Amino acid sequence: LLINTFQTIPSTNPTSIKRTTRGQKMEATTIGPNSEPCPDDYFEGDHGCLMLLNIRGKYTNSLSLCQDLLNGDMISYYDLTAEFSGISKLMKYNGLPLYRWFVNGFMSPLSRTHLQAQVVWVSSSTPLLTSNDSIVSRSKVQESVGTICKVPKYGLRWACPTAPALLDAPHIEFADPNPPAFLNYTDKIFFQCRDKTVHDRKYTATCTERGVVAPAASIFSSSCAPEEKPAPPPTEKDDPMPGLRCNWCEKRGTHHCEKGKEGEDDRCICNEGWRGKICNRHPRFCPGMSCPKDSHCEERVDHAVCVCET
Repeated sequence: LLINTFQTIPSTNPTSIKRTTRGQKMEATTIGPNSEPCPDDYFEGDHGCLMLLNIRGKYTNSLSLCQDLLNGDMISYYDLTAEFSGISKLMKYNGLPLYRWFVNGFMSPLSRTHLQAQVVWVSSSTPLLTSNDSIVSRSKVQESVGTICKVPKYGLRWACPTAPALLDAPHIEFADPNPPAFLNYTDKIFFQCRDKTVHDRKYTATCTERGVVAPAASIFSSSCAPEEKPAPPPTEKDDPMPGLRCNWCEKRGTHHCEKGKEGEDDRCICNEGWRGKICNRHPRFCPGMSCPKDSHCEERVDHAVCVCET
């Protein structure tokens, strides 16, 4: 069916398959020709302008070409709903009632770690038929998978939806319990661990010119995983601390950590003067100090001071 569909695309129509070249830019701050919101060869969506880049290709090459457009990007899974009106017009114009498209796996473990890309079936008639199709290699040509690029309308900037920022980040939440649904360009938002006992650091992300919040929360999720929770410090001087792991080591007192072989504990190697299994016992500096008359030595966290009597 899809092979027959390809044959219905008019080969003489230059807008049927628009291919871009590296460095092509769209002036985002100018008024469109004849007051049109989108450049030629683009289809207007609810928020942006959409262009058919190809109907076969590699994910990596296609993503690069879309991002060479000024403020441009490959459509994301979120865009399949948010920009459906434009996608539908683009597919119908090119004789594609049903087709498979790459979607941008921006900063997801699927793309970043596993070097794979997501492919989705899309119907030009309704977004209700959109469904995940397959996971493919990022670097191999996919014969029946196409790419749609998006750019903002003339004179506008993308707004960034916040919900997609938490995709593939099971251990992260927004620091604000009621985050806005959208951010404006350069607006910031903060992530934190769902489990505050792991740590209470805040991570900052920004609404970018491509309409995505970056960095994505998935980058920080592993640092908030339950296994990263630090162990309580020992209460006894010679606590054997079975199962010691490197993330238990006290940062200030630890020079480095040696990973144990299979079945063995890790080992915290302390900075000079620091003591304890996890290098959490402060060093003693006073024995090496010589204080003037009428003063005495007092220990501090990482040094000692001479304190005058009067």
